Amino acid sequence: MSKRVLVIQAGFGKADISHSWKTVRKTADELSVRVFATFTNDEKLAVIAVFDLGLLWTSVCTKLRQKISSIYKIPVSNISVFATQNHSIDSKPGPYSEINGLLQPLTKAVGEAINNIQPVEMAIVSAKSKVPLNYCRRKRFGKLGAFTFWYGVRDLGKGKADAAHLMKMAIRNLADGVPLQYRGMKITSKKDFIVKDCPVDVPQPLLLDKASDQLIQGLFFRNAEGKPVGSIIRFAAHPVTANPSGCDYNSGDYPLYVCRKVEKSFGGRALFLPGPCGDILPLVESKSLALAEKVGDNIAKVALNALKKGKWECSGVAAVAVQQVKFNIRSDIPKNMKEAKRELALLKSRIEKAAADKRPLAEIKKMTERYEIVNYMVTGLLQIWTGHNLFKLSGKEIEGQIFALRLGRAVIAGLPGEPFGAYSVRLRKETIGDQLLTAEQCNGYIGYLPTAEEFKFGGYGPAASLCDHRCEKQLVQFTKHAINRVSSKLA
Repeated sequence: MSKRVLVIQAGFGKADISHSWKTVRKTADELSVRVFATFTNDEKLAVIAVFDLGLLWTSVCTKLRQKISSIYKIPVSNISVFATQNHSIDSKPGPYSEINGLLQPLTKAVGEAINNIQPVEMAIVSAKSKVPLNYCRRKRFGKLGAFTFWYGVRDLGKGKADAAHLMKMAIRNLADGVPLQYRGMKITSKKDFIVKDCPVDVPQPLLLDKASDQLIQGLFFRNAEGKPVGSIIRFAAHPVTANPSGCDYNSGDYPLYVCRKVEKSFGGRALFLPGPCGDILPLVESKSLALAEKVGDNIAKVALNALKKGKWECSGVAAVAVQQVKFNIRSDIPKNMKEAKRELALLKSRIEKAAADKRPLAEIKKMTERYEIVNYMVTGLLQIWTGHNLFKLSGKEIEGQIFALRLGRAVIAGLPGEPFGAYSVRLRKETIGDQLLTAEQCNGYIGYLPTAEEFKFGGYGPAASLCDHRCEKQLVQFTKHAINRVSSKLA
């Protein structure tokens, strides 16, 4: 490829991963790794791989990238591995900490993508649905701060999501001295929305707020003859639509149906990038495969309609920049397991006593949030998710990696872990606008990254974060640096 003729190039590949780990579940639709490959202007390959998984440890991503680098002679820095944050698979035992079952399909998909690389025209699209397709799952309530609701909201139609019944249950739990905060309700009939009143008046309806980041973005590629080559679709919302409790199947959840719809309507291979969605979800009243398909189709339709007005361009800079970022570990982690268990038992007793004594609900809620932080230590959940022994991290830093790929006027910025949606809005505003496509879980899961403001309101997310409030400043600073590096590169 000539350095003077800045022709954008693209290739796509896909491989099945449904048999990559042991499971007794059937596969309801499809589980894949999807790959995009291109040549940068210094004639080096660059690869983005996205697995239909909930998460991948940083150590696993590093090994996968090193293996692919060795096989295809690609700089490790030019390889980025993502997970869609798919909740609709069983992961015990799961692939989060293993590479054996994932390497073979990844190698196949990368090989296919490289073999299919060709000069293309590219169209950049961005749009919002007239009816909201995602919501902030954190709801602030008076002086109690924020509550998080995962599922079981009431669909009022026209994009309105009512959480009044969930808030009543959450406040009743506090008043009853239940240590773990209430998160969601399995809805079997409309009668489930009728719950007992709680000690505080709750408005009817209590609507969830629209997501901070509602943007649906896409990069579409076609060859010189106008034949579709593939596409990259980006949207921010937890894939939690197809995993009802007790289901006997694995599913690709709504990201799969986004890809299927785009492939059917546009052509070529489609790849889904998960936007930062630590506090964002679709409207989930009752989970089902039908809901997953509905959500996916609606997202795809918005992107495809925007493409009708898209402008095709065939040249532009292609460049990669990688930026390491260190986050401060929160300072309130217990010193060891013995101390954590002791504190957890003490907190449970205090919460129950506070409820019996009719202490203020705000006081009880703060204790339940401390209980949640310590509970993650005792149960080992954060270690299962991240692969890090948290007791050993106390007072130290954790490292993440930011990956920036420029394609013409567009930049894909991969962020580590699970940032909140406001990061995308801020980064677009402070850099290149809607031409920036932010994605989460880049090269490994390091937990939640709430904004500094959200730490003040407590609740899930801040309680489940490894990092303290300084993570926003650190992540934004280094992401902007990576974006500026690829944005300033010329042929």
